[in-house]
Amino acid sequence: MGSVASVRVRTELRDHPAEVILRLTTPYELEIPRDAVVRLQTAGVLGETLAEIDIHNASGAAIENGGVLKGDSTPQIGLQDLLEKLTQNTRPSPCPSAEDALTDKHRSPGRSQTPKPR
Repeated sequence: MGSVASVRVRTELRDHPAEVILRLTTPYELEIPRDAVVRLQTAGVLGETLAEIDIHNASGAAIENGGVLKGDSTPQIGLQDLLEKLTQNTRPSPCPSAEDALTDKHRSPGRSQTPKPR
């Protein structure tokens, strides 16, 4: 559907000095509202970066070829970040030992603490 045509730094754009030019090609007429927002997202665990054009809250007229969309720099949590957070907070718990299995709370009532020899 599209690709990054170029990326460059434009210092005159003080707050957001990165300019990314996307080339979108579709078999149908594509109408992206002028007030749509572009976000960079990480796809999957491998970390490929994709540009997501969000039109959900947009209602403006369609942007023309060569038009400029605003970017959203709100950090988004990606799948990789989520997996890292889950593995950091998950610690394996040790299996109970055979000794623990023979403690009073695991024994049936009426059994003695030490096994009787046969």
